[in-house]
Formats: sequence, structure tokens, C-alpha cells
Amino acid sequence: MNKERENARRIVDLIMQYYTYHEYSHINVDISIDEERTKIVVEGQVNPRGVDTKDLESVFMNPRVSEYDHYYEGLMNTADMEEFNTIGYLMDDAYINLDGSTLLVKLYRKHLK
Repeated sequence: MNKERENARRIVDLIMQYYTYHEYSHINVDISIDEERTKIVVEGQVNPRGVDTKDLESVFMNPRVSEYDHYYEGLMNTADMEEFNTIGYLMDDAYINLDGSTLLVKLYRKHLK
């Protein structure tokens, strides 16, 4: 379970960089971890100029290949926008919504047995 907490922290670090890049003025982060999955919800006010929800969705919807989890987890060791694209390979589902200047990102990751 500690590994999942560390992964959640790294994922949030990368998402925070995205929000920072888009000049957030307010942000809420909620992380829920149970025995079966991790759920990360980030919602904040951003400068919507340049936010492409389709592009963001495509980053988060890369197919997860559990055999490569360790590899992609290693790529997240530094919070850099280049590593941002690795998040999708660690997720099972994602929901992205931009309503005016409110950007909502929900990510779900099932725990491997």
C-alpha cells in the first residue's frame, strides 16, 4: 500500500506541473486509496487558453500494460513535463472536463495483485 501512496504522490506532482503551466489560481487535490484502487481528483481554476482537453484525455488514456508498471513508475521519479505523458500508462480510467476556467481531472488506477 505504501508503494501506491508513493505512486499517487508522483502522479499528483506531475499533474500539479500541468496546472502550474496553465497558471492555476485555485486548486483542490483529493487522493483516495483503498485495497483495490487509487482515485486521484484534481480540480482547479486555470487559464483555459491553451488547455486542450482532447490532448489531455489522450495522455491519460494510453492503454495500461501492467507488466511495464515498474518501468513507467521509474520514469516518474522526476516531476518534469516530459514525464507527464507516462501517467496514462499507469491509469485504468480517466475523466477530464474543462468548464469555463475550471479544469477537472479524475484518474483511476487499479492495484495489481
